[in-house]
Amino acid sequence: MIDPTILPIRKISIHRIYATALLLSIKLDMDRCYCDAYYAIVFGITKDELIDLEIEMLRLFDFNVNIDENILLKYIEALNKL
Repeated sequence: MIDPTILPIRKISIHRIYATALLLSIKLDMDRCYCDAYYAIVFGITKDELIDLEIEMLRLFDFNVNIDENILLKYIEALNKL
């Protein structure tokens, strides 16, 4: 769990957190992706802010953004049941 003193969750920040997590997942999963400026427009924030958020989220994750294949398959299975 993220310490709220490090990353306070507010209505405006949850959008940025979600956008940053989505950007990281896109960059990890896709062979081709658009430039940061495009995603910034889509997410409604500046490119510089998106880059800062991406770096900060990577630091929070200690740059460990890989997921074990078994865990991923477990989540896919659960989602398919919905």
